[in-house]
Amino acid sequence: MILEDIYKDIKEDMIKVEELLKKELSDDNQFIQHINNYLLSFQGKRLRPAIVLLTASAFDYQGEDKVKLAAAIELLHTATLIHDDIIDEADTRRFKPTLNTRFGPQVAVLSGDLLYARALYMLAGQVAPEITRVLAAGVDKIVIGEIEQISNCYNPELTQAQYLGIIAKKTGSLMAACPQTAAMLAGRSENEVEVLRNCGLNIGIAFQIVDDCLDLISKKSRLGKPVKNDHNRGKLTLPLIYALDRVREEEGKAPENIFDWPSEKIAELLGRYQAIDYSFQVVKRYIDEAKEKLEIIEEKEGRERLKRLFDYIVEREY
Repeated sequence: MILEDIYKDIKEDMIKVEELLKKELSDDNQFIQHINNYLLSFQGKRLRPAIVLLTASAFDYQGEDKVKLAAAIELLHTATLIHDDIIDEADTRRFKPTLNTRFGPQVAVLSGDLLYARALYMLAGQVAPEITRVLAAGVDKIVIGEIEQISNCYNPELTQAQYLGIIAKKTGSLMAACPQTAAMLAGRSENEVEVLRNCGLNIGIAFQIVDDCLDLISKKSRLGKPVKNDHNRGKLTLPLIYALDRVREEEGKAPENIFDWPSEKIAELLGRYQAIDYSFQVVKRYIDEAKEKLEIIEEKEGRERLKRLFDYIVEREY
């Protein structure tokens, strides 16, 4: 599935988002400008801005605030990635050195903080205050989710429910805000806004599960960032949690020293219980539920474009 084809009806708005990001990341300080130019060179798939714009388009919202909202959310997302890379001590992202590798962790921390500030400045006075509150609450949940994840590092007893709760905050909260705030911008009912928030939450959870699976089975040359980084840093994700649950069912106890296991032994355990396949079945359930919630959008073409984007999230690089 070609992402450009999904984006074709919002192409002009996506270009406006890029122009606005470039404008908001311009600075008189040459060193800061150098850093920001480096950040802009990381341009990813812009999934979050696309969800905002596709949702706004499906509700026939024509105002320019949708571009500001989409750009602000992308800045918030980028800030979380910068801080994630620092926490994980990741050396690459999207086939390039991370900001902390290129400029050092101190500069990277402050650069992430600067992006948060720029995003909030963009939102202040530009979009409805209640939308800003939703995004601020989303960032709050992201931070809480990250702290919960760190507090559970090297915890072999982490449950699937706990894991899903963590990623719902860490990844789901900002993804949930994308269709939610777009619906708010379009003046939709409270029920529609809430349904679309849950739709985005499902997509965020599914996205993170896919990411966690890819971390275990991909090669760095294909993924563009460190692989098996979660296991190496003591983070249990769904495939391993499921496999450990199966071991407990069969043997009455979990295997010891799971975090010291080499990649080959981890791969054998995952294969024995088809843990990756199980995880993708969970992903499909979340995606299917998200698609069902999209039925609240009456405009068929807009609804279908969002469904195709959701499918892309599952099908990427597997």
